[in-house]
Amino acid sequence: MRSRCLVVLGVLSLSCAAEPSEGVLSDELGSCGNGRCGGHETCSSCPSDCGSCAPAPDSGAGASSDSGAGTSSDSGAGTSSDSAAGTTSDSAAGMSSDSGSATDAGTASSSTVGPRAITCTGVRVSPGTSLQSVIDANASGTTLCLGAGDHRVAAPLTPTSGMRLIGELGARINGSKLINSWTASGSVWVATGQTQQRPLELLGGGPTYDDLVHKEAAYPDNVFFDDFPLRRVLTLAEVGPGKFYFDYVNDRIYIGDNPSGHKIEGAVAPGLIATAGINGVTVQNLILEKSAGYGVWGHSGTDWVVADNEIRFNHTTGCKLASRGHVLRNYIHHNFKYGLNGSGYDLLIEGNELAHNNWARYKTLPDGGYWDAGATKFVVTTRMIVRNNYSHHNVGDGLWADIDNIDMVFENNRLEYNERFGIFYEISYAAVIRNNRLIENGDDAVRVASSPNVELVGNTIVSTGAGRDRLDTDLGAHHDGGGIVINQQGDRGTGAYGARQTQNAYVHDNVSTMYVGFVGGSQWGGFTQIYTSWNNRFEYNTYYTGSSTTRWWRWLDALRTKSEWQSYGHDDTGTFLAAP
Repeated sequence: MRSRCLVVLGVLSLSCAAEPSEGVLSDELGSCGNGRCGGHETCSSCPSDCGSCAPAPDSGAGASSDSGAGTSSDSGAGTSSDSAAGTTSDSAAGMSSDSGSATDAGTASSSTVGPRAITCTGVRVSPGTSLQSVIDANASGTTLCLGAGDHRVAAPLTPTSGMRLIGELGARINGSKLINSWTASGSVWVATGQTQQRPLELLGGGPTYDDLVHKEAAYPDNVFFDDFPLRRVLTLAEVGPGKFYFDYVNDRIYIGDNPSGHKIEGAVAPGLIATAGINGVTVQNLILEKSAGYGVWGHSGTDWVVADNEIRFNHTTGCKLASRGHVLRNYIHHNFKYGLNGSGYDLLIEGNELAHNNWARYKTLPDGGYWDAGATKFVVTTRMIVRNNYSHHNVGDGLWADIDNIDMVFENNRLEYNERFGIFYEISYAAVIRNNRLIENGDDAVRVASSPNVELVGNTIVSTGAGRDRLDTDLGAHHDGGGIVINQQGDRGTGAYGARQTQNAYVHDNVSTMYVGFVGGSQWGGFTQIYTSWNNRFEYNTYYTGSSTTRWWRWLDALRTKSEWQSYGHDDTGTFLAAP
């Protein structure tokens, strides 16, 4: 293990801890205090491994809106973000409390994510009962109270408009089947008669199976050992502890761990909850797990609320919602491709923890790019708010918005130890990125790419290089950042709201502590206008920089000293100090 030193916010001191490398299954299932946030650990149950929890959803909301409101209007992004912040948060509070179907039975903090002890009033559904049959037998708007235990499904549930699926503590909607019959075969164990093969799950937009770095990622029929996924291998010879091989020709699954006394499950359901064009569904206080596809797929209905759930071990995405969807206080972790997706207008993503998503390691050749996987991707949204979330240790970006998003707000989020960017805003339009903490992400803390009218204000960044050994550097990927970087990705054409060009970026009042990387701009394809005529500016920022170089800023396609940086008109009002 390597020793890691983290600069405490405010740059008052350094604290050192061990940041272990990627371990085998036994390490990921380890107990609290092993220095690794894995398995069932959360910021609530094990702050020593996972860090302290994100602030309560209502803490600082008003302050953050005030802090950016005046300056946002100067860049043309503030009016929409301020109105969105007010209307969306108000409606979210109303929708959650107005349902009246679940009340706290304990004293859980408002910052706690995932299920908790509640009282549910409605039609009770015991484990073993056909949940879909109960849905079919009840009217729209009915509250179904799911009892503790496994509610196994082989096909997605289809609730009707206004229906509420609410779990007692320990209730699970489980997309897997038990695999109970195993036979020892040399150093491995085999189960026969396994016919649950699912179609390959590839990446959207062009990459093929052959383009995948880790081709095993494409197979969605996963296997779980005591409520944690085994790593898939593609030949029997590779099977060992923590691994499995699915022999599709002979309908056999091989595992490398003795199954005696353990629970072994195989994913079968293509999804857990999905409806087309159904509105106002609430999914609350459940464990949503182990599907060969998605957890919650409310992509074509409006006004869904997904709150206080643990969403884990689903192959394609943990949750996807559409217009006026609210995703609140969920623990979304170890989903194989994405944790969370969304598109539409007035979505609110608040108070969630996203961790270890893209667990299957979807990446593309030749350089290990992510393309279509990670903690999140939000596409074609309007007035979306992403607030008070804690996103960490994801294989990809902590938060990613891509393609024709507009009037988006990222505020008061914590982004830590994600493999690529902390926040990535790509080929989209006006946005405010404010008051976020971005700690030890593998590449740029924030990257704004081919997107006009973005304001970045009040963010705190620490980059000592501690997050960089999470990257697949053996593939030759170029990981050059560390701070806030604005970028033009060549000619990205024209989108829904005009040219996809990084213009009018206003980067101000941020605090960056850097021992690696840089702050500034980059481009390829000869789009030097990003430096000269597109009105991009850095002001009133504070920099704490290490002693390994004096060139911590990048402009006109080269690294620059402080005096050169200021000669281009940047940060003549800035503060420049040595890092501790």
